[in-house]
Amino acid sequence: MKEIPEDKALIFEVALATGMRLQEVLTIPESVIFNPDSSYAIPVSIGPKNGVKTKFSKQRHVEFPASLMFKLYQYLWSPSRQKYTAKGKNDERKLFISRQGKAFNSNTIEKSFSDIRKVISGRYRDFNYAIHDLRSTYATYTLHKLWEEKGSLRAAASILQELMGHNSFTSTFKYVEFIESNALMLEHADHMSDIFQLFGGSDGEK
Repeated sequence: MKEIPEDKALIFEVALATGMRLQEVLTIPESVIFNPDSSYAIPVSIGPKNGVKTKFSKQRHVEFPASLMFKLYQYLWSPSRQKYTAKGKNDERKLFISRQGKAFNSNTIEKSFSDIRKVISGRYRDFNYAIHDLRSTYATYTLHKLWEEKGSLRAAASILQELMGHNSFTSTFKYVEFIESNALMLEHADHMSDIFQLFGGSDGEK
């Protein structure tokens, strides 16, 4: 099977690992990317202050695993991306840029995910996810992890609400219901992560 291009694989991985909406991922600026010096999760502020297009223009923090931040740092300085940057079309200095040197648009990534889903589902028949399921999967998996750490589902849900950028707790509560009634969602989280690791390229609200 043909590998997922590195840039698109990273876009999907960021959505899955941070819970960011697609438009948020596509407007991540170069300025927040660095080479981490520890293995701890890295809080990153996103919103109007640094040009990330969040829902309701809300400034909030998300957490990047250190391993993912390092991958993004490698991508930022990769020869292929430097070649696209040299075209001088990335005026807003976004992290993810196309071969034309411009920031990706959401339609391009949606189409790419759809194409990838068709190929992967030929090998993994239960792979019927849409791109927004990356965010939902992150929410479910993270809520369960926070619940184990905090010992309180209510406290865990409150933290998740901030990470997801939900204006209303009603939006977060649906994940509480999921975690209580459908433990299989956790298996889906691992399943999706494994598949993107396997097929990822190595070139350089709701």
